[in-house]
Amino acid sequence: MSTTKEKIIEATVDFFKEQAHYEQITLTKVAKRAMIGKSTVYEHFESKEALIEETCSYMLESYARTLFEPLEIESFSSAFREQIERILTVMKDAQAVVDVLFSHKQGLMIPLDSKTLEARARALKARMNERFEMIFNQGRAEGRFSLMKDSNVRFVISAIISGLLYQYVNDEMDLSKKQLLDLIEQECVRVLEG
Repeated sequence: MSTTKEKIIEATVDFFKEQAHYEQITLTKVAKRAMIGKSTVYEHFESKEALIEETCSYMLESYARTLFEPLEIESFSSAFREQIERILTVMKDAQAVVDVLFSHKQGLMIPLDSKTLEARARALKARMNERFEMIFNQGRAEGRFSLMKDSNVRFVISAIISGLLYQYVNDEMDLSKKQLLDLIEQECVRVLEG
């Protein structure tokens, strides 16, 4: 059973996923969706901005859980594709959140603590690098490719993955999800074999 605070945050997440404009998200509407009184929302959050900031933190934690859930490593290919699919899921969801946050007339209205965001970004990047290193070790164990001699290969791999996923999420390519996964795997393996 969710706590009252979690119900409030989950109601706000629903607004994000429905891509409501920033102005459409009000504490009154959040309270109604959470089936609680508006005064109860104020017991947990002093303002709409505080609610949205905490909702963003909640969603970042949710994304991290999705990205770093244990993988079933049957093969390099299955693990690699599963991780790419998780990244795609998070990117699609995050796109809706970003759209809501920047739908306000003056742009992003939440005062963001850049040191906190930078620390979270570094930690997320480090964990993602570890995850892909584990997946690439599986590929090496299978004899698909050898050790990466060029330390810049990881930047190329990252560019391939992020660039193609970004284009896909933004409907800039006419590929099915399977075709996208095939393309990303094919291009990354080509770089790793080179």
